[in-house]
Amino acid sequence: MLSRHRIPDLIKRCHWLAALVCLWLLATAHLVKMAKLRLSPGFWEYNHQVLGFVALAIALLFFVINCVNGKWRSHFGWLMGKVSWLVTDLKGLAKGKIPTAVEGGLLAAIEGLTMVLFLFVGITGALWQLSSGADAMRILEWHVNGAYVLIGTLVVHGLTALGHYIETFR
Repeated sequence: MLSRHRIPDLIKRCHWLAALVCLWLLATAHLVKMAKLRLSPGFWEYNHQVLGFVALAIALLFFVINCVNGKWRSHFGWLMGKVSWLVTDLKGLAKGKIPTAVEGGLLAAIEGLTMVLFLFVGITGALWQLSSGADAMRILEWHVNGAYVLIGTLVVHGLTALGHYIETFR
């Protein structure tokens, strides 16, 4: 079991690794030629495949270390019906207030959703590599659509994190 004092450092390292790999994959995805992926992959196709599997490993590790020792409640408390901080943050947001970084609040829910989407995109990418035919095309569609939704949540996550830091240092 991971000790409690090492988890924050591990989370920070995984967060930065996840950010770098994810941004690289998203920024270079347009260079991947679908026709070449299966027949004669080049640099960008191999790059996307290898870093995609690295991203999946990082996403899995990041998800696990963020959910151990009951920490999952911070990001997914709403699954248990604990929505008071989420509602408070949403009401405050409607009044122009920046959400607070509390367990079970809006920022934590956005972080949780982003982690799940990152994992989803990694899993669908890996499944696409292992599949063929019509199943492969369906899984690829999930992968691409998941990546688009992930881009949206990453933008929201980045903006909320920036807002939180601005508010902290104000």
